[in-house]
Amino acid sequence: MLPNATTVRWSILRAFIGERCVLPEALIREFPELRSARYRRGGLPPRIGGWFLGARSVAGIALRHTVWLDQNADLTPDLLLHELAHVRQWRSVSWFPIRYIWESLRRGYDRNRYEVAARSEARMALGGVKKSLGGHDDRRLTERGARHA
Repeated sequence: MLPNATTVRWSILRAFIGERCVLPEALIREFPELRSARYRRGGLPPRIGGWFLGARSVAGIALRHTVWLDQNADLTPDLLLHELAHVRQWRSVSWFPIRYIWESLRRGYDRNRYEVAARSEARMALGGVKKSLGGHDDRRLTERGARHA
């Protein structure tokens, strides 16, 4: 039996925009600032971010008020706080996407001032101590080929 047209449309839409992601309540209690963004899993944004970095996907990428997470990314405080810093940059820096791309072209991903600031902001929110469940460095490629963006 063939799927109906509505099911097919939703499957195609999910492939592009992913699915809504609800963060664990314990994580929200520890870092209430995470409430200020929306979260989605899967979809095209993490893949497109990965392509620009030579990877299959990125663990997370912020586009305006939404953090898009790779389908398999661990919901670690360091990842989420890093991406939340990018959400704030979207809100406060005029022409942020253009400036971000320019910084990446000029300095490279790791020395992009917006990446440096996001890593610093995440470390400060963590109190200078990694509370990541996975304990991995935010620049390291994961076993699935994803990076922070």
